[in-house]
Amino acid sequence: MKFPLKSTVAALALLATMPATAAIVIYDGVSYGVDDPINIDFIGAAGDQFEGLAGELTLTLTEVNADGDYVFAYSVANTSTDPDQA
Repeated sequence: MKFPLKSTVAALALLATMPATAAIVIYDGVSYGVDDPINIDFIGAAGDQFEGLAGELTLTLTEVNADGDYVFAYSVANTSTDPDQA
């Protein structure tokens, strides 16, 4: 599933507002717990879509710390198919 970068940022903002007592994250209707990777594919867009520009963000909830903060590990991969975008 591909999402524009703005949608991805909005989804991450929603994750940050979840109550600290929950040890799960719900993204796109799926529940994820600690150590479950969440893969978010996105396409390059700034008004218009840039053909061949794409990426993947992987978030992994590592813990909910003593302060109730959700702690994530992350990686970002450039999955562009256009050599000019890689």
